[in-house]
Amino acid sequence: MAAGLGNLGIEVMPSSANFLLCRVGAAANTLADGLLDAGLVVRRFPDDSPLAGYLRFTVRSPEEDDRLIEGLWRQLP
Repeated sequence: MAAGLGNLGIEVMPSSANFLLCRVGAAANTLADGLLDAGLVVRRFPDDSPLAGYLRFTVRSPEEDDRLIEGLWRQLP
């Protein structure tokens, strides 16, 4: 999943857990809303948080990860 996110130009932070913290910039809330509309839930952070420009994606099955990548591809400018 990290490679797929990287291919979309999303910066993926190093992780040893079942989730990936990704820097997506000022569009974080817009991306999260668009993914939610597509039935995909991601962790967002408050606007006053140091992680405001980040989203956290949980690594799931390959099929679910592909669905997330596809959803992001459709949302990105």
